[in-house]
Amino acid sequence: MSQINILTQDQVIALMGQVNARLQQIDERIIHYFEVKANNNEWLTAKEAQEILKISGTTLHDWSNKGILKKHKIGDRIRFRYDELIDAMTRMESKSKRV
Repeated sequence: MSQINILTQDQVIALMGQVNARLQQIDERIIHYFEVKANNNEWLTAKEAQEILKISGTTLHDWSNKGILKKHKIGDRIRFRYDELIDAMTRMESKSKRV
């Protein structure tokens, strides 16, 4: 049988503090990962950019037309730089935290 534990308000507050501390650690690791990757100036196709950002082709096109993402025309092909994609996502993330 399952056992139900009832927590006091102080226990819930302490537990939430532990959860928040762990989330902060995870957030710092993610930021570090992207800072390391941001030094990567690799050229990406539109398909690769979509996969990295987990967005559709329509969204990629829309964001690049709005200036959210910077696209580069190389010959007759469109390319994106990995570091610029990460930079754009970081800017979007910081804007969403301010709201």
